[in-house]
Amino acid sequence: MPTYFVTVDGEEHQVELQQQQDGLYQMTLDERARQVDARATSGAALSLIIDGVSYDADIELAKGKADDDLTRRLNVRVHGAVVPAEVLDARSRSLREIAGAAGAAGGRQEIIAPMPGKVVKLLVEQGAEVSSGQGLVVVEAMKMENELTSPVDGKVTSISAEAGTAVDGGTVLMIVE
Repeated sequence: MPTYFVTVDGEEHQVELQQQQDGLYQMTLDERARQVDARATSGAALSLIIDGVSYDADIELAKGKADDDLTRRLNVRVHGAVVPAEVLDARSRSLREIAGAAGAAGGRQEIIAPMPGKVVKLLVEQGAEVSSGQGLVVVEAMKMENELTSPVDGKVTSISAEAGTAVDGGTVLMIVE
């Protein structure tokens, strides 16, 4: 069952969706189960019936770039009110937590494979000066390419990964100091 983390007004909510049949879903919002009938009406507009209550929602991507490339920022218009929301899937949330923990620590930073996969491409060489947020290595996992970025400004002091090789989750790929 796909899990998403939706932040509205600074408060994070866990949402799980399971399709039961065409347009009908079992949604768990913060551990509370709800029945949802969702139908696309036009463009990004949805007609929703949640636990018997009807809603019309227009969804649009928010203008401007999110703080990272993992977050989807949306503006949801319901009953004339616009509600800004940020959405992360479970994988992206884990990647953000790893990056945030590393960035908060400062000093020597290990760039770690977040899950088992294959190193597709090294984006920097040993000795390179890098900026916080700069791409360092691309790892393919679950048929998706994930660009791992530097959590800090610094210098790549060690590279232990090679393009084309398989890695386990938790493997140190590079060190930035």
